[in-house]
Amino acid sequence: MERVREECVDLGVRQLAWATTSRAALALARAGLSNGFAKRLAQLLDALPLETHTQVAAHQATLERLGCQTLGQVRALPRGGLSRSFDTQLLSNLDQAYGLRSDAHAWARWGETFHAKLELMARQMAGWLLVRRSA
Repeated sequence: MERVREECVDLGVRQLAWATTSRAALALARAGLSNGFAKRLAQLLDALPLETHTQVAAHQATLERLGCQTLGQVRALPRGGLSRSFDTQLLSNLDQAYGLRSDAHAWARWGETFHAKLELMARQMAGWLLVRRSA
């Protein structure tokens, strides 16, 4: 884990977090927390502010007018009212973060073949590959 912490800085990562779901790990990272296993996941997430979860943050102004400041307060609202008042993604994403629904992601699809011309940096390498019939 220490190696990941050290090397992620070079990649521009500002906060590292882990949890049982990817959406929970993202919310924890946004809150400046790391360990999603320190307490029960629901207990950790319930205390987080609205802006730590993307779908909830999209409705932050309305939810704050309802008196919600944390994800736990949003979850305490009646589900029927939430589903009628907000987009379908709100409840779905919250359930995914809390591990109540499978966390689905759209995966990148790559082509069956790949062709690219590679410019070698040194003539010696090009000659070596040519002699070995690997070029």
